[in-house]
Amino acid sequence: MAAWNAKTGEAVDAQAFADWYLALSALTGAGTLPADYTPEGEAIGEIVLTNETMTRTITFYAYDALHAAMGVDGTYLYYIEKDFFQSIAPAP
Repeated sequence: MAAWNAKTGEAVDAQAFADWYLALSALTGAGTLPADYTPEGEAIGEIVLTNETMTRTITFYAYDALHAAMGVDGTYLYYIEKDFFQSIAPAP
């Protein structure tokens, strides 16, 4: 089974993609953002997940020294640990 990079159209190693996707499945909030949180500056990362019926965009912004704010389709409810973000950021 092949995996494809949607940006470049090039094939990626299927095992590397499967390993990354497995790590991504552990993505959960480490804590709740304040109700009035609004991201500022440039995003530090973005993951776009697409299938036959929908697209979800997960965007990350620096929050504090240890955390990144995480938004799904523009709604920001949770933050994650930056260490976890850095482990999933180098997608295949």
